[in-house]
Amino acid sequence: SSGRMVAIASSPFTDLTHNLQTEAILHVTTIIVIFLLLLMISRFVTFEVVSRMFEPIKQLRRKMTVTDVDHLEPLEYNQDDEITPLVQAYNRMVQDLGESSRRLAQVERDKAWTDMARRVAHDLKNPLTPIKLQLQMLMRMKSSGNPAWEDRFDEVANTVLYHVDLLADSADQFSTFAKMYDQKPERLDLDALVRQEVDLFDSREDITVDYFGLPEAWVMAPRPQLTRVVVNLITNAIQAVDEVSGEKRLLVSLRNGVEDGFYEIVVEDNGPGVSESNQERIFTPDFTTKTSGSGLGLAICKRIVEHCGGTIAYSRSFTLGGACFTVKYPKA
Repeated sequence: SSGRMVAIASSPFTDLTHNLQTEAILHVTTIIVIFLLLLMISRFVTFEVVSRMFEPIKQLRRKMTVTDVDHLEPLEYNQDDEITPLVQAYNRMVQDLGESSRRLAQVERDKAWTDMARRVAHDLKNPLTPIKLQLQMLMRMKSSGNPAWEDRFDEVANTVLYHVDLLADSADQFSTFAKMYDQKPERLDLDALVRQEVDLFDSREDITVDYFGLPEAWVMAPRPQLTRVVVNLITNAIQAVDEVSGEKRLLVSLRNGVEDGFYEIVVEDNGPGVSESNQERIFTPDFTTKTSGSGLGLAICKRIVEHCGGTIAYSRSFTLGGACFTVKYPKA
């Protein structure tokens, strides 16, 4: 009561405010880090899910972007979900488009042959009128006793014979197409057939013809048709090298094809080749770059080869630099 100090009491005291703030910051930071990690994981998972979900649509878009009617491919999709009907619709479109393309190509080929038939008929008819007039003129000159008819005879005869040969050639080539399905195939030694035709053409001293054969190359084919193909290709090659000066070379090869089950007949020359603008038309009836001829040769060759299950194609010769025709023919 007098106010005197009796004792001093000491009690420990801790300021928790700083520690609480530190712990709160740590917890908030941890939560934020976890949230960010979860957000990144969710974004990644979402991206993967969406990518997988839309991958068929991306494939569909890519397919539709590069669609080529000559190389149509269906879209592979093994899932059963909302996208399946879209993929199925696309595949049906591909199938229908491919079938339509084949039908259109067939119609165009048939139309080309129909037009060719009309042209051949026209070619057969046109020269008959002047030939008839020339012969009638000679008959009148002779019957009237005109001594000049003998001088005109040789001129008229040569003209008539020339046109008759042209008409016979056109009729013969077109009739080959009509008879194509009547000739029966037989077992042939392709090497012997090609070698025989090469030997027949290897008679000109100014042209070098080399042949590399393949013994015992047996095929099933109508001999006249296959001979016609070989003769036509070699004839075209000889006509091509006649257009160049200097060395004239032909290379004929018979070999096993790159594809199993096929032989390849390859005819190359060092002529000028076929221009790029004409390469798509060389097998079309009525197409020719020559001043004479019906334009049926290669078209008939293509028909013959395809009818027997083979193919014929043009390319540039890497060996000689000119034309290169490759016939793929099935083995027997």
